[in-house]
Amino acid sequence: MTLNPATLTNGCEQSEMFGMFNGRQLCQYDYRHTNGELFCTVAIDLKDARVKRDRWLDKKLARQNEDRKRAGRIRFVA
Repeated sequence: MTLNPATLTNGCEQSEMFGMFNGRQLCQYDYRHTNGELFCTVAIDLKDARVKRDRWLDKKLARQNEDRKRAGRIRFVA
């Protein structure tokens, strides 16, 4: 495989088909979020890899929203 996530800029993706598993090729997929966090997965094809990425992004957004809600409930007493 020739993918190099270190050279992947924020908001970009790269993918490569490789090997054989039960007679099928697999897709190695890397995506670097706009905040610099790297998401990597192996899927049956590029479409499936992007679905996995979208689920990851949805979970990430949900966690951020939950953190914001919690931060709004915290009261500091002097």
